[in-house]
Amino acid sequence: MRHVEGKPSRAVVAFPRFRCRREKFAHVVEEASFPEGDAKTGRMPDSWAVHQLRTTVDFARNNRALSWYVGGLNFQAEHHLFPRICHVHYPRIARLVEAECRRSGVAYHSNKSLWSAIRSHYRWVKRMGQPQHLGHVA
Repeated sequence: MRHVEGKPSRAVVAFPRFRCRREKFAHVVEEASFPEGDAKTGRMPDSWAVHQLRTTVDFARNNRALSWYVGGLNFQAEHHLFPRICHVHYPRIARLVEAECRRSGVAYHSNKSLWSAIRSHYRWVKRMGQPQHLGHVA
């Protein structure tokens, strides 16, 4: 399938809603953190790299077709840590990042499948819609 300038690929036409919302499965899920900066200084509590790892969640890392379709954005941690590296390298990089996280004691979050990411997204959105959370969302 070739991309023609000015025309979306057939896959984008076939699944336009998923194409526009794929990033929700990596940020708006139960496993992601939403840290706030220090009230006085505005500084975040973690280093830049640790912040990227705590606020993003990979999904469906073993699904090569999905990785191709979303351009590697199912590897969100790697996408944020290494934005200038081609996404075809993300699967190998992910193994290195995950090993370093284990060694350093930093949590590395990943949903096994697209469906587990969708379920996590749904549970998070449902929880945030509860009365105790309304008014706290910016």
